[in-house]
Amino acid sequence: MNFLKKCSLVLLIAIPLLMPIDSIATKQKKPTTLTMRISLADRQPFIVPLPASGRKTAVLRVSGDGIYGVKVVGWMEDGIAKFEVSTILDNVQGITSCDQLQKLRTEMVGSYSARKGDTVPISNLKKNGLTSLRVTFQDVVIDCPSGCCCCGTIPTKCCPNIGKCMGCGDCGNCCN
Repeated sequence: MNFLKKCSLVLLIAIPLLMPIDSIATKQKKPTTLTMRISLADRQPFIVPLPASGRKTAVLRVSGDGIYGVKVVGWMEDGIAKFEVSTILDNVQGITSCDQLQKLRTEMVGSYSARKGDTVPISNLKKNGLTSLRVTFQDVVIDCPSGCCCCGTIPTKCCPNIGKCMGCGDCGNCCN
């Protein structure tokens, strides 16, 4: 056998043997994601599954001293939930898109990080006459699919299209 035929034969045998090793080496881990459970006193919980990539926004309609809503924007970063809380200083009625929401005046309350099982109390809202907001992070809730938000313990599901916002029961607005 000449040299070229020997190399071809070796490659034909070696490539199938190496393929499983290569596929194991490049196998990606499934992205980790969590669900935010946003709670205000005397209100149904607002359940917001965080996407594996991108951000998810929940707007809680409130009436406090000079504010119309509380905006919670969450995302996953390296297996850790990150979120920002802002008060909304303009009327949130009639908001149907993320672009409209971005144009409203807001005031940053804070930026936070959390892991599964953590509950983060947001007490800075008391100056606006609101009770303390709590955000709890748990495993993904089966009854509330990714891309949706859910309101209440027997949830109302709200699944807006990308770039859109929609009302979600008594909880507020869900924006993708």
